[in-house]
Amino acid sequence: MSNALTRIEPTPVRSTSASTDEQLIELWLADKRSKSAATEYLYGLTIRQFFEVVPKTLHQIRLEDLRLYEQTLQSYRPATRAQRIATIKSLLTFAHKVGYTALNVGAAIKPETWKGTLSERILTEDQVAVMFAACKTEREELLLRLMYLTGGRVSEIVGATWKDLVWRDDRAQICLFGKGKKTRYVLIPAKLYWGLLRVRDGAGDDDRIFPLSRYRVWQIVRKIALRVGIESGVSPHWFRHAHATHALQRGAPLKLVSETLGHSSIMITDRYLHVRPGESSGDYLDIE
Repeated sequence: MSNALTRIEPTPVRSTSASTDEQLIELWLADKRSKSAATEYLYGLTIRQFFEVVPKTLHQIRLEDLRLYEQTLQSYRPATRAQRIATIKSLLTFAHKVGYTALNVGAAIKPETWKGTLSERILTEDQVAVMFAACKTEREELLLRLMYLTGGRVSEIVGATWKDLVWRDDRAQICLFGKGKKTRYVLIPAKLYWGLLRVRDGAGDDDRIFPLSRYRVWQIVRKIALRVGIESGVSPHWFRHAHATHALQRGAPLKLVSETLGHSSIMITDRYLHVRPGESSGDYLDIE
C-alpha cells in the first residue's frame, strides 16, 4: 500500500439551480441590472465578445484562454482593457462562488496597472470661465454652468425635468437621477436658477430642461473648447472632474464632494457627510 496521501478535492456546494452557461450568466447579469441598464448592457456586450474569442463553456475555460483574450485587447486604452478583464473575472468568480464551476481560473489574472491620466482631463478655473464666456447662446452657457456647479453626469443633466428644479429658501435645488438608479439633490445658486427659468419658454413640468442627447452635449462642449483653443478632447465629464478638483482645492470636505457628485465610495472622490442641510460642494467654487 502506498504511503502517499491522496488529496481529495471537496465538491463545491452549489447555491444555484443554473444548469447552463446562459442561465448562469443571466443570474450574474441580474445584479448588474440593479445598478443601471447601461451597466448591464456593457457587461453583457463584454461577455459576448469574450466568448467570440474563447468559444468554450465556462467549465472548459483555462488560464491560457484568458491570456489569449488579454492579447486581443492590446489595441484598447489601458482603462478599457482593465474594465473588460475585470468583467470576465467577475463572471468567473461568481460562477465559482455559487458552485457552478469547480475552479476560478480568473483568480490567476492580476489587474492591470497604468499611469493615471485624470490630471490630464481637468480644466483649470480659468479655462472653465473662458469656456463660459465663449458660449454663443444663453442656453449653452447655462448648460455648461449646470454641469460644472452640480458636478452632474451628462446623463443626469439631460434627464432632469423642470419639476426636478425647485426654489429653496434663498437658492434652488435640482434633483438628479443617475448611476445605480440613485437620486440625489444638489443645491445651485439663485443666479443659475433664474437664468434657467428665463429660457424655459413655456415648457411643462415633465419636459426636460435640456432636451438634448448625450452626444449632442458632447458636440456642444467640444465645439466651445476648440473655440477657445483647448485641443485635448474635452468632454462633458471634464466639468465633473473640474467640479471635484476645484471644490477640494478650495477646502470643501471630501465627504461633501463625494455626496454631491453621487460617488458610491469616498475612495472614488479621493482620487483628485451625508450632505449637510444647506450645503453643496458647489458652494466652494468661485464661479456662479
